[in-house]
Amino acid sequence: MKSTIAIFILAVSLISCHDSSKNSVTEGTQEVTVEGVLRAKAGETFIIKLKANHTTGYSWALSGQEDPSLVEKVSNDYLNDPHEPGMVGVGGVEHWTFRALKKGTIVLSFNYGRPWEKNTEPSMKQAFKVIIE
Repeated sequence: MKSTIAIFILAVSLISCHDSSKNSVTEGTQEVTVEGVLRAKAGETFIIKLKANHTTGYSWALSGQEDPSLVEKVSNDYLNDPHEPGMVGVGGVEHWTFRALKKGTIVLSFNYGRPWEKNTEPSMKQAFKVIIE
């Protein structure tokens, strides 16, 4: 069975779709800064989790992938945070699942914005360095 490596992006609530707090990445039980390195083995899947709030129209988009032969996107899903029935405006987490294909190093870049706003800068940007062994 292929193991899954999960990366969690911990962020303060997205108020007005802006977040100036410093994000961190958790690999297993070790917490490192976003500039840290994720390691995966060829053939394994890994998940990048990004805090989001789709009720505002904002979502994450994969904006850059230096070498698409190293990883393939398997899926991306949005899960609401637990909340009381009838609550509106509840945030959640986007789960981006990738499969490492072969040895190498890649940076996966994401932009947080509204997909229909084509001529605006993203509210946030996030990048992850992945070393595939």
